[in-house]
Amino acid sequence: MNWWRKVKIRLRALFQKRKLDVEMDEEMLSHIEMQTQENLDAGMNPEEARYTALRRFGWVSGNGRPPAEGRS
Repeated sequence: MNWWRKVKIRLRALFQKRKLDVEMDEEMLSHIEMQTQENLDAGMNPEEARYTALRRFGWVSGNGRPPAEGRS
């Protein structure tokens, strides 16, 4: 990666953090939904399938949301 691209990426991260966080949350949620469906197809009950998918991606918190401080 050339230096100009690195600078652009860092500036975007600096000035568009909220937008990047939303994009990351959406991406992770889609992966969790896919994993949940795979777990359901494997015979897990819905609650267990969701919890297992969340755990696989490291999102085991009381409210089912990602730990925002992990991406600072």
